[in-house]
Amino acid sequence: MKFFMYFLIFTLCAFTPPRTIEPKVNIDFSTYYDYEEMRDILIDLTDAYPELLTLDVMGKSREGRDIWVVTVNNPLTGEHSSKPAMYIDANTHGNEIQGSEISIFTIYYLVTRFNKDEWVTQLLNDYSFYIAPTVNPDSRHRFFHEPNTPHSPRQNIRPFDNDRDGYFDEDGPEDLNGDGEITQMRRRSIYGNQVSSIDSRAMDGKEFDAYGEWEVFWTEGIDNDSDGSINEDGLGGVDLNRQWPWDWAADHKQYGAGPYMLSEPEAYVTAAFIRKHPNIAAVQSYHNAGDMILRPPGTKESSERGLSSKDKRVMDFMAERAKNFLPDYEYLEVYSGLYPVSGGFFDWTYGELGIFSFTNELYSFNPDYDGDGYSSQVEKLKWNDEVAHGSCFADWEPYNHPELGEIEIGGWKSFCTRMPLPDELFDMAMQNTLFTLMHASFMPKVEFGEMEIVEIDRNLWRVDVQLKNVSAMPTASSQGVRSGYAHSDKICLEGADLSIAGTREKNLRPGHNLHLIASQFETRDNCAHIGHVDSYGQKWVTMFVEGKRNSKINMIFSAQKAKSVSFKFNLKD
Repeated sequence: MKFFMYFLIFTLCAFTPPRTIEPKVNIDFSTYYDYEEMRDILIDLTDAYPELLTLDVMGKSREGRDIWVVTVNNPLTGEHSSKPAMYIDANTHGNEIQGSEISIFTIYYLVTRFNKDEWVTQLLNDYSFYIAPTVNPDSRHRFFHEPNTPHSPRQNIRPFDNDRDGYFDEDGPEDLNGDGEITQMRRRSIYGNQVSSIDSRAMDGKEFDAYGEWEVFWTEGIDNDSDGSINEDGLGGVDLNRQWPWDWAADHKQYGAGPYMLSEPEAYVTAAFIRKHPNIAAVQSYHNAGDMILRPPGTKESSERGLSSKDKRVMDFMAERAKNFLPDYEYLEVYSGLYPVSGGFFDWTYGELGIFSFTNELYSFNPDYDGDGYSSQVEKLKWNDEVAHGSCFADWEPYNHPELGEIEIGGWKSFCTRMPLPDELFDMAMQNTLFTLMHASFMPKVEFGEMEIVEIDRNLWRVDVQLKNVSAMPTASSQGVRSGYAHSDKICLEGADLSIAGTREKNLRPGHNLHLIASQFETRDNCAHIGHVDSYGQKWVTMFVEGKRNSKINMIFSAQKAKSVSFKFNLKD
């Protein structure tokens, strides 16, 4: 029922005509922003909406750039740390940039729709958000301001001697023809393994028993260190999605893992921030590409163990509803559906911290004009010509290479194949934001239900109270309980001259209405530690309270990942 209501509200309100919104900051969501431009946008937003936004720095990158995090919260309904929160980040890999714009769009959407759309207002009344638009700022800066391929730089910036000659990063790709891109090199050779396709710009693998036409060198460059190899010692770095202390594997087993867990400042400060905010109940990370919604786990061992049935049911429930917003995205487990990942970010947020976590792989560059289920290079070039107006592919041009002789340079440009064209960015941002906010809307929300008070002896009372979780996420995941990170929910009583003599789960079995003063829940400091409340579930708690008739009591429910609620009553039948 709750989902139907949310879906109806999303459908009616999410696409409110833009003319009804009067933003205090105008942001063009049909362009991409470099690090400095992004900083200015975040400052402008927080200056314009100080009642809802706070801009902080989680820490510094290896090259000293700030890693920002924006807190989105309505303080009139509680401090951000007192509410369940969603953590959102993007740009873990430097060349995967569009998640940053989507993260900014999410901030923009929340603040411009607050007090205008009922469901957004309710979200910020009940929950808070921590949004880090780029957690790899050094590589983002290089992606925008240095020649690159569509796939570089993926890692953070950490000099490394790949060819073990005593020098670091001395022989990487170079923009030989000065077009601002790192594309490919090819040289005519019957011993090459590629031949021209029907579109001469494209190449196909040669037949096994035939001569080739082209020898391909995948990135432009020369032999800078005179060791006979080209581009063998490029920009060093660590894969920030292989750094996390859950099922981590060392670099010799998984390339890019780094020297040890959380060795990189970008990963370390992110982990420290999340650990300092135990109220984080949901995580969303943006990567590219593939049009996928991914869930843990990423390793064979964890996949074989499997998620608990309760946690999997929650994730499947939310992913099923994602179809309303991302109908073309495929829902997959990382290990079995994509590829193995050891030490992955959301494996850590779920595995150690018990947070329900998703990664969206944004965009898919697979034009399929003939409908055969396969996107060929010829079809991609047709898309380049007809949709991108020729802007994504650099045509092959002759070049006299100092080591290779006469070659050609050309290929796909850096701002294509892994991200949408700028004019398509707004739609992607809207769809993914709505999915992410749907995910957030299912964070725990606990309410008091029915209550019964019975005097069982002089100044000794039995108080039966019902707790109701009206949301899809339990107050703690099964994995959080298993890992030991999840703390028990509590019911505490405040009032003069009263104490809790014992607590237990109320016996709801017919014919077994026992009034035993036996503490099945741990009780200390007038608080009962009651375990957790399941998804769309209830928990009845029986408390035996010592106090005088008509004593005034304030009952407070609190949880690590649910907002505290209170109820006042008097001790009387």
